Amino acid sequence: MRPYRNSRYLKTKHQTASGLDYLSSPTGVIAEAQQAAAAAFGADHTWFLVNGCSGGIHAAVMATVKPGQTILLARNCHLSAFSACVATGCRPLWLKPEEDRVHGVAHCVMPEELTAGFQEAKAQGLSVGAVLVVSPTYYGAVARISELAAICHAEDVPLLVDEAHGGHLDFINTVHYQQQQQHEQPSSDHAPDSADNHSSRSSSSSGTEVAVIPDRSSDESSNYTESAGP
Repeated sequence: MRPYRNSRYLKTKHQTASGLDYLSSPTGVIAEAQQAAAAAFGADHTWFLVNGCSGGIHAAVMATVKPGQTILLARNCHLSAFSACVATGCRPLWLKPEEDRVHGVAHCVMPEELTAGFQEAKAQGLSVGAVLVVSPTYYGAVARISELAAICHAEDVPLLVDEAHGGHLDFINTVHYQQQQQHEQPSSDHAPDSADNHSSRSSSSSGTEVAVIPDRSSDESSNYTESAGP
C-alpha cells in the first residue's frame, strides 16, 4: 500500500465525495431523487435500496417485528421473507393464499383468511408485529389491499406488501384500460371466472418494491412508506 498512500485516488474517496450524497443518510441529490420518486408513486416517503426487493423485505420486517413476536406471513411470499424471520428472530404464522385450481397457482391472501389469522394468533396468545403479503403475485393477481389494511389497522398492526412486480401499476391509465376491457368484453352475459376476478381487482397501494402501510390514525408519524429498488 505504500506506493499508493499519497495517490490522488485514495485522497478523493469517491464513495463519499462531496456532491455524490450518501445512500444510508442522504441530504443531497439522493434525498431529492427520493422525494421526487415519492411524489411520482403517491407515497409519503420513498427510500432507495440495493440488493433488490429482498433487502427491502429484510428492512421492513426488522423495522416492525421484534424478536419473539409473530408475523402473519403469506405462504407464497418470497424466500427473503423467511430469511427475514430468521434475522429478526420472529415466528411466522402462515396465511393461505386463495388457490386457483383451474390454473394450479396461488393467488392472494383474502380478507377472511387474514381475519382468521388474527383470531388464531389471539387463541395462541401470540403478539403479532406485522402482516406480510404479496401483491401483485408472480402471476399478476392483485390483492384487496384496502380491505387487508383495514383489518390490520383495526388490530393496530402494520401491513407490509411485497410489491416487487407492481412498480408499473400506478402509472397505468386505468380509464383507457377499462375502456379497452369493455371493448374486448364478449357480448354474452358470461360471468368472469376466479382468475378474471383477480386480474380486475385494484390495489390502494402504489409503488415499486416494498410498501409499509401502518395505521394513519394511530399517530402523526404513521405514514405510508415505500422502498424503491433499482
